[in-house]
Amino acid sequence: MNRRPSRRSAGLLAPLALGLLVAACTSGAPATPSPSLSAPSPAPPSQPPGPVGFVIRASWTQALPPRSMFGNIPVLVVTTDGRVLTPGAATEIYPGPLVAPVVERLLSPQDVAALVRAAKDAGILRQDVDFTGGAMPPGAAAARLQIAVDGVSYDLVGDANAAVPCPPAETCPGAVPGTPAAFARFWHGLLDLAGRLEAEVNAEQAHAPTSYAVIVGPPPEPWPGAVPVAWPVTDPALDAFGAPVRGEASTRCGIATGDLAAALRPLFTGATRLTPFVATASASATHGLTVRPLLPGDEDPCAPIVE
Repeated sequence: MNRRPSRRSAGLLAPLALGLLVAACTSGAPATPSPSLSAPSPAPPSQPPGPVGFVIRASWTQALPPRSMFGNIPVLVVTTDGRVLTPGAATEIYPGPLVAPVVERLLSPQDVAALVRAAKDAGILRQDVDFTGGAMPPGAAAARLQIAVDGVSYDLVGDANAAVPCPPAETCPGAVPGTPAAFARFWHGLLDLAGRLEAEVNAEQAHAPTSYAVIVGPPPEPWPGAVPVAWPVTDPALDAFGAPVRGEASTRCGIATGDLAAALRPLFTGATRLTPFVATASASATHGLTVRPLLPGDEDPCAPIVE
């Protein structure tokens, strides 16, 4: 599972997958493979200096309390250094992993440009436009697309059910650019892209987040065989990490970055949702953690819930 794709396999797949996405989003004609499949796309450039940003983010948004949305990670992120980040396979073993797995695959600069071109052709790069169509039930989950192109950021919300998914091998009616249906068709194309990358190449690797949002709360439910894990640093101490969460006694929330994130990463890798954490190896008071990996473009999920 954690194999890095070869340059050739990733390059051969991407023109096909993205060509199908562009065709599905912009016309009603059947999608056909690109004729340039005989040559691989250039490999993505090395990671640029400074923080990695995003080109496209797809996520769900809903009118729920911020505490309930704490673990709402994106369904897809295309980064500025040419990676596609998606949630990894969820385990059905209880208790589940402490940190939801995220996997990454590679895209070439040409492939990223093709995604942006598909968004432009779909006519959805518009400011202050509601693509929900005004017909979504109250409280329903809406699709959210954040797209950064040519120095402009677009934050778009739409109804993913405004158009049904269009299988690449079938002829589908064209969606009028700039409509809720065009938004939904582009959305489904993105999710289909992630599925095609997984199914056809199966060359994914685990993504290592550079930061985490962490809620430190009361002791977790007792679990046979659970071994306490010591917080790896003294500053900040476990009991002083972050800021108090409103309305929740003895609960704090904060962002772990830099050296702290690096120290926590191996501890989080083997932990479950019921792993007890202690301030030091000799401490007896335990805490339960809720951890969200932060991806490029994520807002601080602690900010709306702390005092």
